[in-house]
Amino acid sequence: MIPPIRENEAMVDRAGALTAEGRALVRALNTLLQGQLASYTVAELAQLTRVAPGTLAYCSNEAGGAVPAFYDGASWRRVTDRAVVS
Repeated sequence: MIPPIRENEAMVDRAGALTAEGRALVRALNTLLQGQLASYTVAELAQLTRVAPGTLAYCSNEAGGAVPAFYDGASWRRVTDRAVVS
């Protein structure tokens, strides 16, 4: 069995997937590489503020139902109507 490769708290497992406990960036990279948006709750998105404007995510529990969202540099907004996710 090949042990995982560790570098700066991130790991590459035998299947080539990046993993790290509690690391939003790694989760986003994994889902991006799979061709889908990373899924977050409203509370998780509120904590993701060190991302570039225009970053996309899937908000799984938005008040009006699950929806893609983007970061505008200050707030996460629904793609459908630009309202702040809540």
